Amino acid sequence: MISIHYVNWVWARFYTDDAVDTGLIKHFLTPKDPKGIFGPRRRPTPIPLFHKDGLFPAGLVQPLTDFLRKEDKRVNLIDERERPRVDNDIRTLFGPHKPRENQVNVTNIFRASERGILELPTGWGKTMVASMVIA
Repeated sequence: MISIHYVNWVWARFYTDDAVDTGLIKHFLTPKDPKGIFGPRRRPTPIPLFHKDGLFPAGLVQPLTDFLRKEDKRVNLIDERERPRVDNDIRTLFGPHKPRENQVNVTNIFRASERGILELPTGWGKTMVASMVIA
């Protein structure tokens, strides 16, 4: 069994006791530069995308998980990231504003997903939602 932990919003870490699984993960996280970093005359250069303690960019979790599942490996994803609360006032140049209930609900839904597009009508409060998402 392979465990992949989201450590924070930037990094993830993999854990496994199986040397074959470790090799498979490291192979996936070490793509080859087909032209070489110094141009086409050099040999292809491996570029490791992981740290020696298993850390790798969190943006690679989904492609790595897809790859491992195609190899018939069981993958357990664990999210250890802290999510800030959304019930505070937002301070602006015009003073403090309390978000509307529907804005808080949309913010919570948006934060629960990895990525997405916020599409709302004019005057709905997209700026308020965006500021709560990144706060």
